[in-house]
Amino acid sequence: MPTYAQRTDVEGYIEGWVTTDADALDRLIERAERDIDNAVGNWPRDDTTGHKLDPATLLPYQVDALTRATCAQVEYRFQMGEDFFVRAQHASERGPDFQTDGRLPYIGPKVWAELEGTGLLRLTTGVSNRPNRPPWFDFVYNDTSWDYDPPPLPRQA
Repeated sequence: MPTYAQRTDVEGYIEGWVTTDADALDRLIERAERDIDNAVGNWPRDDTTGHKLDPATLLPYQVDALTRATCAQVEYRFQMGEDFFVRAQHASERGPDFQTDGRLPYIGPKVWAELEGTGLLRLTTGVSNRPNRPPWFDFVYNDTSWDYDPPPLPRQA
């Protein structure tokens, strides 16, 4: 059962959409939700639902953005066709060192626009809940000989 968006959301988001098979649309929404979960980044998955985001814990504007992003991914999946998502997509491939050009995205461009500025995207990696820092961070952070107080900026009259 869809969590991030419902049939009525998709019908309202995609101009001219007519649902002829409700079960097929629910399956398409569920696939789009998994795509969104893969796109948002480093969020822990809920043990019961398997989703990374819980609309009940989000702010109203985040829920709206998540719903619109899911609808945008449904539209992208429908336009590209399910065969597009079966294999890696590249505009061209070369050898013998194997170089690919023009990778086509699995996430629709409208999805990124819908999620931008919502705080739902965590596109950094890490092995813990600490922020990702360079390997020399502790050295500079803990070494007091690096302390530097810049001169104050001159005031302009």
